[in-house]
Amino acid sequence: MSKYLTVFAGVLRRAADRVRRGFFSLNVTPTAIFIVAVVLVYILAFIWPIFLSQDTGMWFPHYIQAAGDRTGGDLRGALTFANSLKDTFNPYVAGNFYSPLNSVFFLPLTLFGDRAAYWFITLFTIGIYLLAGWLSFKFLSPHVNKTILALLLVLGLFSYGFQFEIERGQSNVLTMAIGMLAVYLFHFTPTSKSLAWGFTRFRWLSYVLFTIAVHIKIYPIVLLVFFVKDSLWNKRDVLRVVSLFAANTALFFVFGTKMFQSFWSAIKQIQLYAGVGHAGEINHSIFSFTHTPNYPFLQQYYGILLLVIVAAFFVSVLPWFISAFDIKYRLRYLLPIAGMLTFFIPSVSYDYKLSLLPLYFIFYFSLEQKMNWLQKLIFALVAVLVNFAFSPPLHLDPISRFLPTWVVGNKFLSLFSVYLLLCVDSLIFLIRNRADIFMNIKTQPLFRRFFRGGNVAFHDASWHNTRQ
Repeated sequence: MSKYLTVFAGVLRRAADRVRRGFFSLNVTPTAIFIVAVVLVYILAFIWPIFLSQDTGMWFPHYIQAAGDRTGGDLRGALTFANSLKDTFNPYVAGNFYSPLNSVFFLPLTLFGDRAAYWFITLFTIGIYLLAGWLSFKFLSPHVNKTILALLLVLGLFSYGFQFEIERGQSNVLTMAIGMLAVYLFHFTPTSKSLAWGFTRFRWLSYVLFTIAVHIKIYPIVLLVFFVKDSLWNKRDVLRVVSLFAANTALFFVFGTKMFQSFWSAIKQIQLYAGVGHAGEINHSIFSFTHTPNYPFLQQYYGILLLVIVAAFFVSVLPWFISAFDIKYRLRYLLPIAGMLTFFIPSVSYDYKLSLLPLYFIFYFSLEQKMNWLQKLIFALVAVLVNFAFSPPLHLDPISRFLPTWVVGNKFLSLFSVYLLLCVDSLIFLIRNRADIFMNIKTQPLFRRFFRGGNVAFHDASWHNTRQ
């Protein structure tokens, strides 16, 4: 009997190895994987629930419930805060959880009517979204898969999250696009013409744009990791990151300590606000997921999930900054990982923030690089889950017959799965390049007494020179 089991196990092992080598390593390209993921999710999340799950006819739900009697409800709130700043020098009326400078940026729109402001924000959001996609292609064009880039941008433009963003008059897309533009200017603009203290004109502009993004929505602070030019062994890089963080922190006090206290009080109220009627289907934060009213047993896992998220971040991200990896690899792996934190950490994180997914994954999906079978498998799983996140939760109605609402009605689990897969993918890349990492460490002054060896040019010099 054991002989037959051994033979059977050997056959299975050879078959699995053939599938692995043939399907994932040789014949399947990232473009094919992404297109298959799009078609699969289109069938499961659109065709099936709308056309095939009903006996009487087509079923198309009203998946974005309007806030009030007209669109732009959140924008009207922002204009109310700006008018309050103008009239009473205090923007912190009910519902304002943003930084003191946020209302300053919306002050010019108060000169026009609500509808004109809404038209402007809508058109500006669409325009800067397309601009971010075009700049991604322009700066990384030798290494960009044009098919995936175009398909991802179109999917994002018509996705549930983007339509939700437009309906509410939100500013998540324009804020993150401004932050990404700051990163592009920092890394991809000429550095020959220096101003005072070794800074360049475009580098100063990148710092200003980054600061604007942080003080509109705060969470673009995650982009700070991309202002490391070389590695954290470089004193200038450390000084730059610390200075940017300190400067943005100081700007919270720009209107005095009293207004900062009002802002801090508002921040402390967010968790209470999230727990009272705002933990549900359209709030995909970790707090919302574990405090869903109908499933109290999830609350005991809040600390565990938060610990897993933080630990996975440090393990998969910190090694990137002890060696001088090229910016294209950092954008591919670190941008979506850092972006996932903007979904999980804030207690109120509504589904209109899903509009940021194309910006976070624009490099992960479209940058071409060699992948082994395991990386292609991770790529395929991430593509499927991200495309699910593009779709409205209520469109998963047939699946909800077999699974509880907290699994299919909320985006947290799909986003959390994507986050863990990205961390694993990042670690695979780091392990495959561990020799270069150790070589870079050995050349640092702190370790020279223990190691011997010369420095290595770990930057992709041929690619870098083409961008100058």
